[in-house]
Amino acid sequence: MITVEEFQKLKDQLESAKRQRDMAAGALDEALKILKQRYKCSTVEEAEALLAKLKEREARLLKSLASMEKKFQDKWQHILEQL
Repeated sequence: MITVEEFQKLKDQLESAKRQRDMAAGALDEALKILKQRYKCSTVEEAEALLAKLKEREARLLKSLASMEKKFQDKWQHILEQL
C-alpha cells in the first residue's frame, strides 16, 4: 500500500513532468514557427533537406573559390613576391 507522502511525491513528479512536456512542446512550436518564417519549411524533414542543399552549395562555392584563388596566385605570383 502506498503512503500519503509517497502519493504526494508521485503527484509532484507527475506535475513536474507535465510542465516539462508543455515547455518542450512550446519550444518545438516556436522552432517550427521560425523555420516556416525564415526558411519556408513546414517540417523538420523539409529543413533537413534544405540544410543538405545549402551544404552542397557551400561545398561547390568553396571549391570554386579555391580554384579562383589558385588562378589569381598563378597569374600574379611574380608581382606578389615583389611586394
